Amino acid sequence: MQIARGEWRNALIWAAVLMALTSVPYLVNAAAQTDAWRFGGSVLGVTDGNSYLAKMRQGAGGAWLFHDVYTTEPHDSALLFLPYIVLGKVAALFADPGAPEIVDAMVVVFHVARVVFGVLLILVTYRFAAAFLPTPATRMAATAVITAGGGLGWLLSLAGLGDAFGSQPVDLYVPEGYTFLILYHLPHLALSRSLMLTGLLLLFSEAGSPARALLAGLCWVGMGLCVPFYIAVLYAILGVWGLGVWLKRRRFPGRCSGAPPPARW
Repeated sequence: MQIARGEWRNALIWAAVLMALTSVPYLVNAAAQTDAWRFGGSVLGVTDGNSYLAKMRQGAGGAWLFHDVYTTEPHDSALLFLPYIVLGKVAALFADPGAPEIVDAMVVVFHVARVVFGVLLILVTYRFAAAFLPTPATRMAATAVITAGGGLGWLLSLAGLGDAFGSQPVDLYVPEGYTFLILYHLPHLALSRSLMLTGLLLLFSEAGSPARALLAGLCWVGMGLCVPFYIAVLYAILGVWGLGVWLKRRRFPGRCSGAPPPARW
């Protein structure tokens, strides 16, 4: 299986257009700032967005481990929320961590990361679709549906029935289930999903290859550092794959036993 250069160009154009569209609300809000009103950087999940900036602030202050400052119980710092700790250190390169300007620097760095990791996720999604679909048109259509699609919750909202079932439709506020929401707001989820899919591509492309298996494992370590609960999702995927191969061939996946033919990168 080969992907032509023109396919990558089209996928990159789609990624650029989609990420530009997701950036419009943020640019509009940033342009509307005044001396009395400052934009906090989030238009969806504002509480979560502020918590990510708080984690970045710890990184900007020199920490490598996350410490929960909203509890009175003594506890050790831990290697959690690493993407935001690192992004905070990047923001500290452009502003004094002790100065008010660090907030604006963190917001800018957050959204640069959102765009960069969003483009990465869209390209990896295209590559993943190409492993299963034979033509450029079907690959592009799948990528568009995956990255820009969602549920029908917006129809309920337009009809004034957004809270008819006791809460908003899940496709409007559960980013883990809808890629567009990840692209719209959450760089750590975009990076984590990119690493998950890349690891699966490495493993499935040549089952039994130690080098590819090692690279897949490294991808999944990075994935877990970004989003720990994705490890459970990965176990489920690999478990179903292994069970499917066993049911079909009465043996678990190994070299030349249950994986698709090796794919060219």
